[in-house]
Amino acid sequence: MMGTGQNSGPAKLARLTEGYSGSDLQELCKQAAYNPIRDYINQERARGDTLESLASRGQGAEEEEEEEQPQLRPLEYADFRSSLNYSKPSALAAMQYEQNVNKQKAEAQG
Repeated sequence: MMGTGQNSGPAKLARLTEGYSGSDLQELCKQAAYNPIRDYINQERARGDTLESLASRGQGAEEEEEEEQPQLRPLEYADFRSSLNYSKPSALAAMQYEQNVNKQKAEAQG
């Protein structure tokens, strides 16, 4: 996610997350960080590894043949974009809720 121009990943992300609180941004980053981990786990599963085989490998078990080990990929702009589908600004939701409550109160009074 390099670059500093207006069309760079960080600038786009800043525009897309307008209205997000610090806590919202923290949650977005956490969710984005899970994507490379999920990819890594899927690579391990595709190789047929189980938790038991991974644990035994870590305990000094010899590999029968050397295979290329899956690598944890770097975090990318696309990870943040996909996480935006699930992370919404809580301040906006709270404001919408408050507006709905005030509207209902006004309708009940009038």
